[in-house]
Amino acid sequence: MPLPAALAARLAKRGLVKPADIEAKEDKKEEEEVIAEDYDERERGRLGGDDDDPMNAANLEKKFQGHSGCPNKYNIYHDCSKACIELWGAGKAEPDARYLRRKIKMLKKYPLPDNWKEVYDPGVGRHYYWDTDTDVVSWLPPTHPKASISMCAAHLREERHLAEGDHDDEEEDEEDEEEEKEDAPEEMEDDKEQQEEAAAERKRRQREDRDRQRARGRQKVRDNDLDPMDPASYSEAPRGTWSSGLQQQNEAKTGVDVTASGPLYQMRPYPSPGAILRANKKPPPKNEKVVSKPELPPDFE
Repeated sequence: MPLPAALAARLAKRGLVKPADIEAKEDKKEEEEVIAEDYDERERGRLGGDDDDPMNAANLEKKFQGHSGCPNKYNIYHDCSKACIELWGAGKAEPDARYLRRKIKMLKKYPLPDNWKEVYDPGVGRHYYWDTDTDVVSWLPPTHPKASISMCAAHLREERHLAEGDHDDEEEDEEDEEEEKEDAPEEMEDDKEQQEEAAAERKRRQREDRDRQRARGRQKVRDNDLDPMDPASYSEAPRGTWSSGLQQQNEAKTGVDVTASGPLYQMRPYPSPGAILRANKKPPPKNEKVVSKPELPPDFE
């Protein structure tokens, strides 16, 4: 590593470094830089410069369209490479005679509309049909009942690459976020300290509130706040509520004293079943019509 110019001058004044050595090192550094530039130019010339750039618009279009002689370019998940060019070459220059006879017969039965054109694919060795207005394609004429019209494989392959690129960008963003989280432990510690301080402040305020309540005096709660005349205060009777003893709508009117206990419970009167049924019978509503037979729908009257 060459010495800085100021440091080399100081060392030369002290006699620690000879001026000739400094000049030789500087000449060597310039020579190394020139050689490196030559290597870069040779490498750029060997690769073809910008013509071989995979991100070039023309190269991207060729990549999406695929090699013309490759029979697999109709598959949107197949990306043609140099191996396809070497393996398939120019493909099939002319289609099969038997296929041509069948194609002519099919076109007579299902003719093409005006905006559709027939295009030969040398890779597959057969024709496909292209709509010049909407840029959709089909292996069969559009009037054929089994025709499947869709976008071309090149367009679908381009959409697939764009979707994969968006997915890669999302993954890179997630990785950047994780790196930022890993690179910021000090910020997390500061946040933790702030949270601890806030928790301590809340506890201090709660303690002050409790002290103020103690100073004012707490309201005493009696263990037994029942009325001395309430049977629940001097017997085993359950504690009642405001609605205890009142007649409920869903209870049968038996006439029995439900509050009786002890000997009175054994001596309570039992009304007759007929009286209970008559008491519980609901009168018919006044606004409803009473019929003796089912009514038919209006359509059958």
